[in-house]
Amino acid sequence: MLHGVSHVISRTAVEGIALSAALFLVSFVIGAVSGNARISPTNIQPPLYYILAVNLGLCLIMLLSGLLFGIPSSALLLYNGYMLGAKFKSALIFLGLNETVMRMFPHLFTEVIAIVLAASVGTTVIIGFVKKKEVNSKDLVPIAVLAVIMTVTSSYIEVYVTHNAVILSEVVR
Repeated sequence: MLHGVSHVISRTAVEGIALSAALFLVSFVIGAVSGNARISPTNIQPPLYYILAVNLGLCLIMLLSGLLFGIPSSALLLYNGYMLGAKFKSALIFLGLNETVMRMFPHLFTEVIAIVLAASVGTTVIIGFVKKKEVNSKDLVPIAVLAVIMTVTSSYIEVYVTHNAVILSEVVR
C-alpha cells in the first residue's frame, strides 16, 4: 500500500503519521460535536510575520517536544484538533456554510497536514519505544522538514489566499 513511502521513511514513522492523523481526526470530531469556540467575523488579517511566528512556533514546539516521548506534542495535537473542530462548528452556526468554507478551507488542509506531521515525530518515538524498535534521525528528519515546509506554505495561503477569498466573497454579495 505505501511501497514508495517506505523508501523514504520507516514503517514505524508511517505508523506514527497514521496515529497522529487518527488522534487529530477524533479530537476534531469531538470538538465539532461538543465544542464551542468564539470566532471573530472581522476581516482583519494579521500580517504574515505574525502568522508565520505563531504557526512555526507551534510546529517547532511539537517537533522538539516529540523527542520527550511525544506526550507534549500529542497533547498539543489533541488540543488543536478539538479547537479547530469547535471553531468549525461555531463558524457553521454563526456564519453559515459558504462563509465558513471561505474562511477556513483554503489553508485548512495544509495547516492540518503540518500539525499532524509535526506531532507524528512524537508518536513515532512512542511507537518505536512500545515496539522496541530503534527510531533514528533518518526516520524523523524528512517528517520534520516536510512539517516546516507545510507550515510555511499554510501561513502564506492563510494570509494571501484565505483573506483575499473572504474579501472577494463580500464584494460578490
